[in-house]
Amino acid sequence: MNQTIIVTANESEQRLDRFLRKYLTNVSLSDIYKIIRKSRVKVNGKKAKENYRLIEGDSIEISISDISNIDSPKENVEKIDKIHTNTNLTIIYEDKNILLIDKDTGTFVHSDKTHKENTLISQVIYYLYKSGEYNPEEEITFRPAAVNRLDVNTGGIIIFAKNYASLKELNELIRERRIEKKYISVIKGKMDKSGELRGYITKDEVNNISQISDNKGNKGKEVCTKYKCLKSNGEYSLVEIELITGRSHQIRAHLSSIGHPIIGDMKYGDRNVNNYFRKEFGIKNQLLYAHSIGFGEIEGDLSYLSGKSFFSNLPIEYLNVIKKVFDYSIEQ
Repeated sequence: MNQTIIVTANESEQRLDRFLRKYLTNVSLSDIYKIIRKSRVKVNGKKAKENYRLIEGDSIEISISDISNIDSPKENVEKIDKIHTNTNLTIIYEDKNILLIDKDTGTFVHSDKTHKENTLISQVIYYLYKSGEYNPEEEITFRPAAVNRLDVNTGGIIIFAKNYASLKELNELIRERRIEKKYISVIKGKMDKSGELRGYITKDEVNNISQISDNKGNKGKEVCTKYKCLKSNGEYSLVEIELITGRSHQIRAHLSSIGHPIIGDMKYGDRNVNNYFRKEFGIKNQLLYAHSIGFGEIEGDLSYLSGKSFFSNLPIEYLNVIKKVFDYSIEQ
């Protein structure tokens, strides 16, 4: 195989070895280092070290005769064209760098062992490809990416980065907790007016279930969940939840661990309560929705988002529950 790749803005700033790991997907890491040492990969016609940082416009020459099964740029385009996907996206906000999508409950963000087609990722990629904002013939290793995740049965706002620079900046903002993520939920029991829940979470990967405890143990990861009770009728409460840390199933497991499971949650919830809400209101998913995203002070290319907030639209069945149970209206 002999190929020449011109580095785009979305490929720049990566180490050469990390770029090759993404591009040569069927080659082991040890073999990648071997072909770099043997000068079978050159940058701008010269031997380069594995830690070389790519620059936009660099020419990467790969000469490997014994490696096959690498998709060409043309084949990448053909794969996208063959995707049978629903692109009826609910777009909350869009600019040249980011895309905010209101994800439906029941939609997978990423593919997994049981669900590989029509994920939110594939829908967004298809949408950006058709609009001309993503060209897989040029972007060899970069794809538009989600920077936050939601369970399949949790709806609400997902943030997508359209380019590599925005992806890096958004990931940094999340790490520094400068993106505020709030949820609306209906839970069992009466909650205090406001509070902060802390603990340690462990996950059983085999059974896909998380547990909260007061002790860290060997594998526990610290979690923090803030909440504010918007209204309660004594039996159920409507709460706004702010996610401080972002662990898998954190909100659901945390609320369940203190005796306030989310209504409709089949894994961590109360079966009798869930059955009542299913019969009375037709609720089939957990009443948890990622309702708002707020950006703090930002420097750099995304500074124009500083202080801005964006809101999702709760499903009509959720709004009906909130109105009938609490006589309360959520601003949309």
